[in-house]
Amino acid sequence: MDRTFALWLLGLTSVLMTQASWAAELQLDRPATTVKEWMAQIEAETIKVTGVTVDRTATGLEITLVTADGKPLAIDTTQFRTEGNSLIADIPNAVLTLPDTPAFRVDNPTEEISTVQIVQQDASRIRISVTGNNALPKQDVTLRAGRSIYSLNPEAEEPDEEIVVTGDQQRGYRVPNATTGSRTDTPIRDLPFSVQVVPQELLQDRQIQSVNEALRTIAGVTPDNSSQSAFEAYTIRGFSTGYSGGGIFRNGLRDGTNITSRIAISNIERVEVLKGPAGALFSPGTPGGTVNIVTKKPLSIPRYTIEGTVGNFDTYQGALDFTGPLNDSKTLLYRFIAGASSSRTFIDFFDRRYLSDCAFSNLEH
Repeated sequence: MDRTFALWLLGLTSVLMTQASWAAELQLDRPATTVKEWMAQIEAETIKVTGVTVDRTATGLEITLVTADGKPLAIDTTQFRTEGNSLIADIPNAVLTLPDTPAFRVDNPTEEISTVQIVQQDASRIRISVTGNNALPKQDVTLRAGRSIYSLNPEAEEPDEEIVVTGDQQRGYRVPNATTGSRTDTPIRDLPFSVQVVPQELLQDRQIQSVNEALRTIAGVTPDNSSQSAFEAYTIRGFSTGYSGGGIFRNGLRDGTNITSRIAISNIERVEVLKGPAGALFSPGTPGGTVNIVTKKPLSIPRYTIEGTVGNFDTYQGALDFTGPLNDSKTLLYRFIAGASSSRTFIDFFDRRYLSDCAFSNLEH
């Protein structure tokens, strides 16, 4: 009986001792494992600043703070600022405990700096003030705390750099507006007519050499002549424009020059086709439709283009296109277009030379 009671008492004692040791382990402070926890532990503890030194450097001044037991200070650079001609740095969770004086002050450490002062701002914050002579110090002022070094100088405000990018917008083959349907610059979708446009981009990409070739991309339009013909006429919706020029317009005006010569493609900006009767707009127009050729206009941006073409039948062709302003205010513009072509085909007298008049435009501000 006594032996059994002794064993039971020994086991109970072991259990109580184990629980006590567990309780002791739970009461131990867990060390910080993250930067956030480490900063929280620093902020929860007030650090004593026991020493201050001010040293001149090759570029300015260095202020060193010495703490008790080398503990790190919780320095927040967002608390650095300028007031008048002074650099200010507030350090939280710090107490200034210098051996001989409650505050620290150094006068005229450099030619630009009049005073360096460190005071206890409140119960748990100290303030560092570096005052310049009539202006903010331009010398480098650094703060050293342990292994960390901070700059008290404000960051220089660099002026914004302006970058201007110029270029031509790539519109593709879509032309939103046309003048043929209403004699005004109106969106095509708002016109009560069927209008199609061959833009400059398509003329360049296909290297089109004549209006006949340009109109091959328009549905319902068929050239009446071959590519080597000296004349230009078209059939639109089954009705021919004829050789009188009744269905061909240049910049909205009737053009009968196609009877004797083809229109130079180098002088064309775009070709607009109005399908269907257009008597309300163009009284001599044909019932099939109207072709309006829009020529190039002067530009305010200088542009110089030289083109050359070599083909079969000893075909040689060249063109010049110069445009730009004539004065600094860009109120007077010009455009000069010239070209020539020759070919030894089965058709005689096919050599051509053309010169467009210099175009001037007086623009209002």
